[in-house]
Amino acid sequence: MFRRLFHRGPAPGLHVCLCCGAPFVCPVEWHALGGGEVWILLRCGQCQTWREVTATTPMAERFSAAFEFAQSEIRAELRQLARQRLNDGR
Repeated sequence: MFRRLFHRGPAPGLHVCLCCGAPFVCPVEWHALGGGEVWILLRCGQCQTWREVTATTPMAERFSAAFEFAQSEIRAELRQLARQRLNDGR
């Protein structure tokens, strides 16, 4: 289900939900539109709100890089927790 959001004022970063304000927005799908623009379907992991945006290619690339960095941080934390769990079981 899509909720259409209308936002006034400067838009926050793509990672910030316009509905709940949480910084947990993830890209679900995207397509290059040409002319230096990218269409992106986003979903908030906090409140499950979906939104579509058209971003410039540089903005989409920055968002992608930040998203990949966040994923690597989560993977590193999961590995650390798994090591702690194994060590605590001894």
